Formats: sequence, structure tokens, C-alpha cells
Amino acid sequence: MLYYSYALWPGAKPAARWPRAQQSHAAAVLLADMRAQTGLAAGPCSKSHSRALAAAAVAISGSLGVDVELADPARAITALARQLLGRESALSHWDFYRLWTFREAYFKAFGAFPGEALLRCAEQAGRMQPAGYRLGCVQVHHQVIFGAFQLAAVWNGAFGAREINAKG
Repeated sequence: MLYYSYALWPGAKPAARWPRAQQSHAAAVLLADMRAQTGLAAGPCSKSHSRALAAAAVAISGSLGVDVELADPARAITALARQLLGRESALSHWDFYRLWTFREAYFKAFGAFPGEALLRCAEQAGRMQPAGYRLGCVQVHHQVIFGAFQLAAVWNGAFGAREINAKG
């Protein structure tokens, strides 16, 4: 089982910029709170932050990664999508961020970026099952937060993802 949480900086608008040190501190505090709430004082963990949002995940065993990104509608994603996939693609705004956060969370979990074949599988699976899916022994959970952020968690431990004490 994967446990995850996210928190918006108190009083902040989601897209507000915060200094990186404050973002990192907020993610570390969130992770410590999650460890206390779940009783998982040790074991795999991951954290991420984007703008005024922090996210963290813990599990009993296995490998895991979490990533969160502001899905900025003003950002030109065509070149980024080509870099991500190594080819031209007509990804929608949300499909791009869902795949981008999958890639980043996968790297955090396994120490290497997913190959082209796995990215294609994730691209197709994410369109069919946008909240979550399995790719072999890898599990993926996606969530849109506050209508502005895309969160992805990737892990290979016990099945299931549970949100803990999300704040905002």
C-alpha cells in the first residue's frame, strides 16, 4: 500500500511562487507528518514540490516515487512533449503533464527514466484509466489537485494508494 498526501502552503494561491528552500522544507515537514500518521517511521519514501504545493508518499516496502507539477496552461508543451517522447505527439495539456509526472516519479522510484516502450504504454493507459493503472509490476496513481496540479505516484509495492490528510 502506498500512502500519499499533499498540502498547499498556508494562505497561498496554488500558482504562487515560493522560494525553493521553503518548498523543500514544506515537503520535508509533510513527509515527517505522514510518517507519524501512518506509523511508517522507516521504509521507502518520496517527496516533491511545485510552486505552493508540496507532496509526499510513504510505503511499507518496495520502491516509490512521487512527483507534482503545476500544469501551466501558458507553457508551450510541444517541444517538451517531443523531448519527452522522442517524437511528435498531439498530447493534450493534461495528458502531457500526466506523462511528465509519471516519468519523473518513475525516475525517483527506480533511478532511471522509463524507456520509450514503457512511456508509450503509460501514455495509452493514462488515457484509458486516468486515475491509475498497472504496467507489469509497476503501479501508477494520478490525481489532479486544485484543478491546477498533476500528481503522479509510481511504486512496486503492495497494491493500492490511499490519500492521507490532504490539506488546502
